[in-house]
Amino acid sequence: MKEKTGLKLALICAIAFFYSASIALVGQMLVPIQEYYGVSIEQSNLLLSVQSFGGIILAIVSVLYIDSMNQRKLIVYAGVLLALSLMSMALMPPFVLISMLFLVSGLAAGTINVLSNSVTIDVAKKNHQRYLTIMHLSISTGAFVMPVIAQNVYDVSGLSGAFFLTGVVMLIFGALAVIVFNREIRSGIKTGSLDIAHRMSELCKVIRIPGVKTVFFLSLTVTIWQMCAAYNISGAISSLNGDMNTGALALSLFSLGMIISRLLYTPLAGRLSEGRVLVVLNGAGAITWAIAMLVDDVVLKVVLVVLAALFCGINYPVIFGAACRLANKNTAAASGFVVLAFYASLIVFCPIVGRLCDKIGYDMGLLTLCAPLLFVIPLGLMLHKRMKHLKENR
Repeated sequence: MKEKTGLKLALICAIAFFYSASIALVGQMLVPIQEYYGVSIEQSNLLLSVQSFGGIILAIVSVLYIDSMNQRKLIVYAGVLLALSLMSMALMPPFVLISMLFLVSGLAAGTINVLSNSVTIDVAKKNHQRYLTIMHLSISTGAFVMPVIAQNVYDVSGLSGAFFLTGVVMLIFGALAVIVFNREIRSGIKTGSLDIAHRMSELCKVIRIPGVKTVFFLSLTVTIWQMCAAYNISGAISSLNGDMNTGALALSLFSLGMIISRLLYTPLAGRLSEGRVLVVLNGAGAITWAIAMLVDDVVLKVVLVVLAALFCGINYPVIFGAACRLANKNTAAASGFVVLAFYASLIVFCPIVGRLCDKIGYDMGLLTLCAPLLFVIPLGLMLHKRMKHLKENR
């Protein structure tokens, strides 16, 4: 039984790994996609908006219905669907059709993003915090290793090869998950009653909790910087010397900075003011990012980009933690609002930042990402005040 549980947890981690790897894959292949289809940076970033639209649909559905669904079955099917969508992208269909594939991949990736935490806790039963840490490390590792792997595959077999190979390997793990989760797969999707009126009532209660709206806007704001940076930094770096391998390395190191940041913060979580942490580190991150975008030396730019990631890499763990503390009786809904903000930000701001990069160049376009980091400062102060009040009244 233990062996089966361990294997299930390992497969969840594998699905989570490929979820983040698929994001890093798109980030690294964005310039080749622009060249293949003859589209602008803004138009290629529209693919990310379409993909995120799939994610936000899933996030809304999950906030309303997730407690009544067979989550294990859904995450396994999502892994298979993501693999098949990546393999289909390898056919390089017309731009409209590949946009539809991005929408499908967004639905699959959104499912994995929303369910990975709850499914890990459900399967682990005991010591779930340990397995959550391992699962999140898998996500970070996927983002770290994929840019360099994707670039090497691209150099040998082109854009189609990069998407196809990633999809095939993920499909192998997805098929294994279908076998291992056989009992859950044979069960129905619905596991409980779908009381929409009651669920909406609970959501309204969560929205009215002081501080929840602040957390929503914090998630919206930090996503503008993190995801627009992650999707465009490889193109920005490679545009300086014409070497996409340098861009791949920069994107991998950017993800590494995030990993180190979260590892350093983990033992301090709960002992520091969430709001103050966000204020100090995002302020430092904004300054570092601004300098990075203003220097021309490739090595110095990469170092500063990684340093900015090191400062701001803890944003999501801090925000999710604060959301769950604020709404400790309905953590699923609170986390759902954070995820909704994440996808809403991607839908709206990825094309905007892409258009800026088209008009004024990568460096000046990405320099505007300092604005959301600076906007975190007043929001962080508001969160600090709310969390302090919460602590004093418990």
